[in-house]
Amino acid sequence: MDIRVKSTGRELRRIDNGTALLLMEMFPEALERINSEPATAPVRALSNPLKPLATAHFNVGQHPQSGEFFIRGTDGRSELFFMGEPSQAATFKFALCGGCYAPPEIIEQYNRCKGGQKNPEWLADKALNDRADLEARMKAQARGEKIQ
Repeated sequence: MDIRVKSTGRELRRIDNGTALLLMEMFPEALERINSEPATAPVRALSNPLKPLATAHFNVGQHPQSGEFFIRGTDGRSELFFMGEPSQAATFKFALCGGCYAPPEIIEQYNRCKGGQKNPEWLADKALNDRADLEARMKAQARGEKIQ
């Protein structure tokens, strides 16, 4: 705290707050406070915030370990996931592009996946992959390899 002696005009800078308040209490007619508020450093941002990009891209995916379906939204810099009830997917606002919603076709696909109504193309691909995996296991077993 800074104080000034009224009779001489002498300024005393950076005096401990407790000491300055005690002196001002003891000699109110002799001393006055110079700075009424403690000086604070201006708050400055560590970095400039990035402006939202113009477009966002959405897709429906499945977690490889849990098997849970999700909607993924990305704008090229960040990505957000929605893994809730299908009825809430249409009202979930992604904080991408200044706040946007998933397109209706993505929500429809998410509803099908969560409801057990798989896309026929996805089912066909899964069947081919399962068959290829089964054939590879059978060949390995025929060669006497250990199957895990």
